[in-house]
Amino acid sequence: MLAVLFVAAFAAAARASDVLEFTDDDFDSRIGDHDLILVEFFAPWCGHCKRLAPEYEAAATRLKGIVSLAKVDCTANSNVCSKYGVSGYPTLKIFRDGEDSGGYDGPRTADGIVSHLKKQAGPASVELKSQAEFEKFIGDRDASVVGFFADGGSTAQGEFLKAASAFRESYRFAHTNVEDLLKKHDVDGEGIILLRPPHLSNKFEDGSVKFTEDKFTSAKIKKFIQDNIFGICPHMTDDNKDQLKGKDLLVAYYDVDYEKNPKGSNYWRNSKDVLIEFYAPWCGHCKSLEPKYKELGEKLSDNPNIVIAKMDATANDVPSPYEVRGFPTIYFSPAGQKHNPKKYEGGREVSDFISYLKREATNTVVVQEDEKKSKKKKSEL
Repeated sequence: MLAVLFVAAFAAAARASDVLEFTDDDFDSRIGDHDLILVEFFAPWCGHCKRLAPEYEAAATRLKGIVSLAKVDCTANSNVCSKYGVSGYPTLKIFRDGEDSGGYDGPRTADGIVSHLKKQAGPASVELKSQAEFEKFIGDRDASVVGFFADGGSTAQGEFLKAASAFRESYRFAHTNVEDLLKKHDVDGEGIILLRPPHLSNKFEDGSVKFTEDKFTSAKIKKFIQDNIFGICPHMTDDNKDQLKGKDLLVAYYDVDYEKNPKGSNYWRNSKDVLIEFYAPWCGHCKSLEPKYKELGEKLSDNPNIVIAKMDATANDVPSPYEVRGFPTIYFSPAGQKHNPKKYEGGREVSDFISYLKREATNTVVVQEDEKKSKKKKSEL
């Protein structure tokens, strides 16, 4: 009797999955039932698929009623997998109104999938109807792209919405047709403004950039965004770290908070310890250091009071009192002593940096465990 109850309970648990299962026979008829759906094409023997499974299941449960998640076993349903060009596992694709909208290239953790798909589920561009809504929208930690259009049915707004749709998973968009908002932001008829978040404010660039092309086309708007979205001081997170490759001038690794302080530092709050590398893009030693320096940033990403940063010294004026005569040059700037940075003269292995920071840092240094990072990297394969 107990065995029967166990089998029944196991079967019920298996049926309770919030991930839909599609087959060759029903894929075409069911995929169109969803405005937005994420589909995983997998093979039961695939190790990466097995590692993704619990994250995918958890995301499906959290997104229930918002966005559906489905899966297709390609070993048993080769026709549909062939139709969508599946050549490796797992392959994840986003479908809108039954049509293939492209590959999913977001995070592969439950939190990452949920965050990514929630952005996909809403409108590509949020309509702003008041100054209060505008202020709330631009107050986010990420940059904002806002279109101002006197005529809501204009070609310019249509092109803006096309660009927003193309970039919806990467950037934040809003638009408004409110006359008072156009006047307040000096927009005559139509315009686009890219606004960088206040916590990344610095003295080397403006907090906002206006689209200056005469003709509004989605291609020109997309180029404008790509050229200006990150600025010289991008905020690196798990969601955007791949987009930042090769584009950085001054980079903060992971969730670092920047803010002007009254004593003139435009890089970091005075309460934070800062390790900064001044580098040149052509420098071989800098290139050799890069993976180790990035690993250092990842290992220390749990520390709210330590900033690991770098600056392209060939593209920026090096601020006083830093002196750079060769590359890479590394300084440690202790919290409360930004006027008196210390030149780093130690070794350039990750362990050397960590030992130095444990000795010099104002606050206790917490090093993210290698095992935790290993699991995270594997989950993102």
